[in-house]
Amino acid sequence: MAELHTEWERSIGLLTDTTPLLREGAEKRKWRLVNLRYCNYQIPAGIRLDGLLTQVLPSYLQPVQERLQAQGCPVVRLGSWEHPDDAIIPAVLHDYKTAGLLAAQYLRERGFKHVAYWGRNPAGEYEPMFVAFHTAAETLGMQCHLTRFETGAEMSIDAKNKRKQREFKNWIVSLPKPVGYFVAGDRLASGYCPIIQAAGFEVPKDVAVLSIGNNTNICDCSVPSITSIEMDDESRIEKALDLLGDLMAGKQVSKDPVYIPPRRVAERQSTNVLATSDRIVAEALQFMWSKIGHDISVEDVAAEVGISSRHLERRFQEALGSSVNQEMRRRRLVEAQRLLRDTTFPIIDISPAVGFRSSTYFHRTFKETFGMSPRQYRLQQQEKT
Repeated sequence: MAELHTEWERSIGLLTDTTPLLREGAEKRKWRLVNLRYCNYQIPAGIRLDGLLTQVLPSYLQPVQERLQAQGCPVVRLGSWEHPDDAIIPAVLHDYKTAGLLAAQYLRERGFKHVAYWGRNPAGEYEPMFVAFHTAAETLGMQCHLTRFETGAEMSIDAKNKRKQREFKNWIVSLPKPVGYFVAGDRLASGYCPIIQAAGFEVPKDVAVLSIGNNTNICDCSVPSITSIEMDDESRIEKALDLLGDLMAGKQVSKDPVYIPPRRVAERQSTNVLATSDRIVAEALQFMWSKIGHDISVEDVAAEVGISSRHLERRFQEALGSSVNQEMRRRRLVEAQRLLRDTTFPIIDISPAVGFRSSTYFHRTFKETFGMSPRQYRLQQQEKT
């Protein structure tokens, strides 16, 4: 049996989930992973662990982790949330504070003057993200509306869920519209959208929903599909493995936690809107965005919403500070960015797909707007992944 593992240079214990990214990173380093969760939290006979990756918080140590630490085995916490005792064990964490900042910036770019967050009491792990979201929103000139629901009430789960849904619906009704709603999790966002709609509001026209996690199994299959902030698991795992490697090599490392910022906002239907209280402008935007690859004119948009072209142009200027064509061009460029970033479509095919009849005009407009050519933008995004 020993000959089967002669290629492994190290054996690493795990008190965390085993994921494809983690396995790939370990195999690249010729590290054998031993998940102690599958071994009844015991070190198997004949195995000597050179390091340990854990997600266990310092205040809830497993006896096997305490034993390994006492023996001088290097340990790194591959976690999600910060903890007051993180200086005890080097930690690599998701940067949820930056996620909160990114959420506020994203909603501000969509023109929202009001944003909202439905939180728990007690606040729990997401509190640093909300504080960053609230602070950034106010700095950006938005009003942030917060309501906390009680999580510790003594009642059945069914009764608690019904009360929570009733309180959430009443809260949504009370908010000024349009509002950008930031949700702490994709599953919650998916479940809240039907409640918003049952209250008589449209997503995203009245309530735009932004989540965090970017679980595609949830976000892509929800109605509407959910826009979500994607955290950078690949960089987080890679950094944790590098840190563990340094410790096993006897190097000194910082005691401060390492925070890995989010990758991006993965846009979907739940935020496919620019915030405006003008219902005609909102309807026009929805029509324009649904026809992004078509050659439509101001007259076509005006006919769709039932007013004259001149009247529509005036309402666009009052609501958005831009013309119909300026907004159409802006949206086409945003969609071009998404296709360049998230697909392998040839650039020559992206131009007509987003409604540019001239490839030359598309390249010139893209470079004037973003300071780089479509090809340069795609290469830049590839370097980030």
